[in-house]
Amino acid sequence: MTPTARRIGRLPLASVLAASVVGTALAGDDHGWSTTLGAVSGPGPTGTVAILSEGAVALEGDAATRRFPMLTRPTGTGVGTSVRLSGEARLLRGRLDAGQRDNSYVALRYGEVTERADVRREDWEPFRVVATPTEAPALVWIFLSHTGRLEVRDLRVDPLGPADAFPAMIDHLARTYSFLDAKKVDLAAMATAGKEAFPKDGDPAKFLEAAKKFLSALKDEHVWLQLPGGPIVPTHVSDAPLNADFRTVAKRVTDLVACGSAGFAGRLGDDVGYVAFASLAAPAADAERLERAFVALLDRKGLLLDLRANSGGDERQARALLARLTDKPIVYARRQVRNGPRPTDFTLPMDAVLAPGPGPVFAGPVVVLIGPRCVSSGEGMAQMLAALPRATLLGLPTRGASGSPKALRLPNGVTLWSSTWVDLLPDGSSLEGHGVPPGVRFEPTGPGDPTLEAGLRLLREQLAK
Repeated sequence: MTPTARRIGRLPLASVLAASVVGTALAGDDHGWSTTLGAVSGPGPTGTVAILSEGAVALEGDAATRRFPMLTRPTGTGVGTSVRLSGEARLLRGRLDAGQRDNSYVALRYGEVTERADVRREDWEPFRVVATPTEAPALVWIFLSHTGRLEVRDLRVDPLGPADAFPAMIDHLARTYSFLDAKKVDLAAMATAGKEAFPKDGDPAKFLEAAKKFLSALKDEHVWLQLPGGPIVPTHVSDAPLNADFRTVAKRVTDLVACGSAGFAGRLGDDVGYVAFASLAAPAADAERLERAFVALLDRKGLLLDLRANSGGDERQARALLARLTDKPIVYARRQVRNGPRPTDFTLPMDAVLAPGPGPVFAGPVVVLIGPRCVSSGEGMAQMLAALPRATLLGLPTRGASGSPKALRLPNGVTLWSSTWVDLLPDGSSLEGHGVPPGVRFEPTGPGDPTLEAGLRLLREQLAK
C-alpha cells in the first residue's frame, strides 16, 4: 500500500519578499519554505518571491534582474524512499533576456541529482516528478532564472511503493523521453494495452521481464533496464553489420599498440598513422594508453582514423582527443532536450562545440572510416570529424542512435534508462534512424577489408596533392 501523502501548501498570504540573503527563511516558515540564491549574472536587482494564499507560490524577475532566488524545502522522506512530486504550474510572460539562464522548473533534488519538471506554458498544467533519493536531504526546488512569473500550486509529495513502479515509469517517459513525437508513439495507449502484463505488486524480476517486452516497441538502443546489482538489460539490440575486418587490419598495421577495449593504433607505411577508436567507455588505463599512442602519431603526414566499431561512451573523451585536430572552436552538432509535458516540448537547439586544446595542431589530411556499428557517442565523434575542414568521412552511414540516456530508479528498485535528447545533423534533421553520412560512400565487396584499403588510397591521393 502506498504510504500517506503529505501536502505542501495551503500557506498563509505573505507579502512579496526580496530574496537577497542566501538561506533566509520566508514568512510562513512554519511550512518549511526557505530561499537561497540560485543564479547570479552580475550586479543588479534581485528577483522576488511570493508565498500566496490557496497553496500557491511564485517567483518573478524581469529584464533587469541579475540575482535569481530559489525556493527550497525538505520533502520529509528518507533515503531510499521513492517519492512523487506533483502539482500544477504555469509561466506568465516568460522570455529569455540578455545575460539570463533558461531555467523555469519544479524539481526534486538530492546530492547532485535533479529530477525536474520544466514549466513553459501560460495555462495551468499538471506535473509529476518521481525520484528515489540516495542521499539526504531530499528537497523540493522551485526555480526561475529569466524574465517572467513562475507560479506553482497544490504541491504534493507522495511516497511511493513497489506497486507504483508502472505508473512511475509511464510518467517519467511521458515527461522526458525524446522520441515520442518523432516515432509517433501513443504512450497512453501503450500503457493501457500493456499494464496487465506487469505484476500488481511490482515484483522487480517480473517487472523487468514485462518492461523489456513493453519498451521493445520503442526500438531504442538507449532504453535499458537493470535490477539492483544486476547487469544492464537492453530492450532493443541492433543487427547492424560491421563493415570492417579487424584481423586484416591488425596484419596491415605495423608497430601496433593494443589498448584493450579502447582500441589500437599503429602505422600504415612511414607516412600514415592509424588509430581504431573502439570505445569511449573503456577503463581509464586503456583510454590513456590509446591517447598516448594517438598523440605519438601526430608527427605523421596523414591520419587514418577508424570509428567503424565505436560503441560510444563519454563524448567528452572524444572532444579531448580531437582537440588536437583544430585551431579554432567548431560547432559539430546541435542538440535539443525534452523539457515539458508535451512530446513536442524541447529546449532551443544547443551547440556542441569542439574546442582546440593545448599544444601543436595536426595540419595534415585526415580520412575517417565509419559504418553502422559506430553508435551513440561514437557518432558524436564522427560529427566532430565531419566538421573539420581537413577530414573526409568514408564508408557507410553510422547507426543513427544518439539519445543521451538518463537513469531513474523506480519505486521497486528497477532502474530505467531512456533517451532525453534529439541530436541534429547540419541540415537540421534528426540523426536518429539516419546516422552521420559519409562524404565518400563506399560499399565493401570482396575479401579482406576493402573499406580500409579505400580509405588508405584516398588519404594517399590527398597527400600527393
